[in-house]
Amino acid sequence: MKIAHVGAAALLLLVGCDEPRVAERGALGVPWTFMILDTQRKTVGTLGVRFTAEKAQSCISGDWRKIVVVSFKSLGEPAFPGKDPLAYSLEGRQLTIGRNEICDGYVMLQGELTDAGLSGEYFTLGLGGQHQMGYVLGKPSE
Repeated sequence: MKIAHVGAAALLLLVGCDEPRVAERGALGVPWTFMILDTQRKTVGTLGVRFTAEKAQSCISGDWRKIVVVSFKSLGEPAFPGKDPLAYSLEGRQLTIGRNEICDGYVMLQGELTDAGLSGEYFTLGLGGQHQMGYVLGKPSE
């Protein structure tokens, strides 16, 4: 594992360094759809993606892979940057999707993969720390 210091806030993130295997990514081999919710659990966006094995650029250390955005619809605030380049990281069963190419201006969707899909948080991360923007629900589209 690597420890990365992010900006002046010296936030510590633990991220894996090992090359992910297809078997570990299992359900990520099919398209997924995510519902992005605000803190009141009102839908503010939908995001359809395909996960790739291609390495992505990121200002955060770790094994980040590119995402192909298949569909994106913004339905309100706080708007997720679904038209920006996105990447994902898988650490065990924890999936993180983020806009990582804008250093210290990260926007993330993060949750645990289960048999039912994914349930987690939508947050920003930067010099001012981590701020919850809402929640995310996801499931395979096929």
